[in-house]
Amino acid sequence: MSDDSLGLSPGPALRATLLTEAAIPLCDLVRPLANGYWAAPSPREVLLLDPELQVVSRFPIPEELTYRPSDSDEAIRVDVSPDHKWVVLAGTDCMMVVDPTGHVAWRTTYAPFRDAGGDPVPACAVFSPDSSELWAFVPTLGPSSDDDWVDDAERWVVETSDWHVTAMAETRYRGITDITVHPDRQQLGFAYFNGHEPDGTWTTWHDNAEGAPTQGGWFPLDISADGHRWLGGTWHDIVVGDFTGTTIRLNEDGHWDDWEFTPGACFVSPVHVLVAGRHDNKKYRHLVFSTDTLEPMGYIAYPMPFPDEHDTESARSHSDGTWLTMHIPGYARPDEGRIRRWALAGTTDV
Repeated sequence: MSDDSLGLSPGPALRATLLTEAAIPLCDLVRPLANGYWAAPSPREVLLLDPELQVVSRFPIPEELTYRPSDSDEAIRVDVSPDHKWVVLAGTDCMMVVDPTGHVAWRTTYAPFRDAGGDPVPACAVFSPDSSELWAFVPTLGPSSDDDWVDDAERWVVETSDWHVTAMAETRYRGITDITVHPDRQQLGFAYFNGHEPDGTWTTWHDNAEGAPTQGGWFPLDISADGHRWLGGTWHDIVVGDFTGTTIRLNEDGHWDDWEFTPGACFVSPVHVLVAGRHDNKKYRHLVFSTDTLEPMGYIAYPMPFPDEHDTESARSHSDGTWLTMHIPGYARPDEGRIRRWALAGTTDV
């Protein structure tokens, strides 16, 4: 049965089944790995979790860096190598790679990226699919730079066998968002500032050169498990596209103007997109759309209440039909954090 109180009806209620949950200290979102997840539970530690949300490894964060996502001048971005041997931590003026013992294998410093308001934002780095390379996106002082503004950026290729930089090339990346990585690790998505507002791009790398971008969505959010589609969005729209340039917009005709979305959408399966949205300032809930058409398929009916509304502002998935919700209680009390893993059970009258 549809819920017309939601304004434009998103369809029937779809029952969610709880698969597993864990009390994990959290101060930021949990991200998927190839065979598990990673979490930043405190300013001093990154955890690796298996699919059942059990802790399998811990990486200490050196005192030089502080993981504080609510404060842009002290934030860091994280990536975990696919072989789980290394974590790269990219801050506003320093980037380093550490192992589970806290040993720093590689390190570099730089002048910070800055946002449109002039505040420093962290850089970013990601590992190659075979863990043989680190791709570090590093701010550089170009000819138009000064003490307060970094004009350029480069992608450095760092060999993880000996931690030598083997290549450098110009990039459009400027630190506005995380980097979303295609399964082939050759296509990357990020947002950049075009002079007026953030704009999203998907780009490829060939022979250490950044290729012509495919535009789409202010904020790249996810890539389907088969690598065929990307997901992007803003607070007012959701976009699904492919890497040939074809896109589908949820709010193309303006029917969803009264809805507000969060940048917490993801591909739940090859046919399902999960989006956090709310109508007329009501509480956020998870809406399900068709991957092919962005037609509404329903909304998630959870069997239990969440501690607060923020639990439904984001979701993360392996595109395997399951997804995570996260209770992130705040930087000052991460010990109250909780992660739940869900699957669709069917429709209901709730």
